[in-house]
Amino acid sequence: MQREAQDYVKKCDQYQRFAPNIHQPGGVLNPLTSPWPFAQWGLNIVGPFPKAVGNKRYLLVGTDYFTKWVEAEPLANIRDVDVKKFLWKNIVTRYSTPAYPQGNGLAETVNKVIPFGEVPVYEDSGIKQFESRAIIRCMAHEYGKKGEELVYCDGREQAIVANWVDVEDHQFEPPAAKLIFKMVIKPNNCLAPDQGVVAEAEAKLGNVLDVYETQLAKFMSLATDKYTIADLLHLPNLQSLMGTPAKKLIESRPRGRAWCYEILARPAWAKVLEMKHKAQV
Repeated sequence: MQREAQDYVKKCDQYQRFAPNIHQPGGVLNPLTSPWPFAQWGLNIVGPFPKAVGNKRYLLVGTDYFTKWVEAEPLANIRDVDVKKFLWKNIVTRYSTPAYPQGNGLAETVNKVIPFGEVPVYEDSGIKQFESRAIIRCMAHEYGKKGEELVYCDGREQAIVANWVDVEDHQFEPPAAKLIFKMVIKPNNCLAPDQGVVAEAEAKLGNVLDVYETQLAKFMSLATDKYTIADLLHLPNLQSLMGTPAKKLIESRPRGRAWCYEILARPAWAKVLEMKHKAQV
């Protein structure tokens, strides 16, 4: 077949006249790889097609580089807001935050709304936030006076809270996220977890929880006697960990266990889980 194709090209008058004359030698192809399922997606716009119901002429397609799983949605127009809705509805709420959306120049369109290709994005009163902890801090300061205050106006008190926010970010979240990936995401995609990596992450998370146990002996919540943003930031990872064998790390520490169950039982978190469930249906 290859020889026949070469012979055909040699006999093609238009190809011989108009084909580009490439002088640069061929190089090694660099395959696009993804470290784990649903971490990196290629986004493509297909169309325009003949108009369908609802004047839909385009197809926005997301393909996971690892599993080759496809998510697609027909659209009447391709706008920044449509891309953002597609990412949130079809990818983020179903799988995880993608490392970087790519494909056919669409990354540039996405980055107009999502700097660095990351989601979620929160816009309010002309201010755009694109990092989850920045979004939470912004909302805590903006709406704290209308409900339960999660931050302090006093600089010294807020410094203590900020310290434990950084502890969650740099100490708790890395091993917790690794365990969730190994114990939840990989099995859900028919992949076996690496037990050596699991054991290492459990050891690191156990050390962090030992520090928490000491801190919770002094205060009712992590930073102070009051529920703050430092506690709130733990909720997503704690929710996932409690559905895995890694929950033994929390259950074996009495104060950490009581703190975990108390914040997971908060009505506001129950509403978040309800909203997430509705978005995935």
